[in-house]
This record gives sequence, structure tokens and C-alpha cells, in this order.
Amino acid sequence: MYVVFLGPFKELKEAYQQLVEYKKENKTAYVVEVSHSDVRMTLLDKFDYRVNDDRQILIIAYANEESLNEYYESGGEDWMWFNDDINTYLRDNHSKDNIFYIIGVPHWLEAEDMEVLAEELGNTEKYFGYYVINGEDKLFIQHAPPFDVISQISDFLNIEMSY
Repeated sequence: MYVVFLGPFKELKEAYQQLVEYKKENKTAYVVEVSHSDVRMTLLDKFDYRVNDDRQILIIAYANEESLNEYYESGGEDWMWFNDDINTYLRDNHSKDNIFYIIGVPHWLEAEDMEVLAEELGNTEKYFGYYVINGEDKLFIQHAPPFDVISQISDFLNIEMSY
């Protein structure tokens, strides 16, 4: 037997919020984002995002506003430049590794979800850095130059670095 609930939802976040409530009674429920393409995106849980049924390794570059302001006030360089460098490297060198790079809060979550993740990983530095989620395995990488971040991601995921 199949149970289906339909939107329409303007954003995946709205669908995910409904899913959270619905999963209390139907643990196997999930969200499928329907579009006019060959790509099928599925959200099974908060950090279980799939593209064409392949679970994605999530890499979330996240800084809350307070931390980002502190970073810039202390002379920090362009945060978005670092993100672009890391994202470009991953896209160009590991596109077949099912890596989904996100800058900011994933569009289906709230900032509070990132704070909970930060606490789970022992990040007491106010959430500024990179969260790598590979199934149940999770890692927080403090913000650093792109080469250092890419090196730590490669070590954690056991993928060859060609930087």
C-alpha cells in the first residue's frame, strides 16, 4: 500500500516541514521534488538527500551572521571566494562522487537545524565552517584556506585529492 500527499509547495522547506509531522505516523515517508527533467530529487530525512536514488554526501558551508560579521571585523578574507574555490574543486574533480555542496542553510532546513548539528559535532565556535555529512558519519571542519578544507574533506571521505 502506498500513501501519497501532494503539495503544491512553493519550496522544499514547506514540504519538509509537512514530512516531519507526517513521519511521526508513517516512518517510511519521504518527499520527491517533481520537475520536468531527468533528475529525480528525494528527501528522506533531514540530511538524507538523494539525486536519482543516489544518496548525496552533503557539504554545508555555514556561518551564522554573528560569526561572519566577527570574521570580517577581525580582517577575514572573502568567505564567498573560499566557498567558490572549494565548490569549483569538488565539482571539477569529484562530480561522480555524489557530493552536494551547499552554501548556507540547506533550502529545506532552518538555521536552528544547523545549530543543533553544530552542537552535535561539538562546534562551540558558533557554527563557522564546513559540515560534511556522509550517511551517519559527520565531520565539522573549522574555516580555513581552501586547500586545507579540501584536504580534510578528502581524508574524511577517503577520496583522492588532486588539488
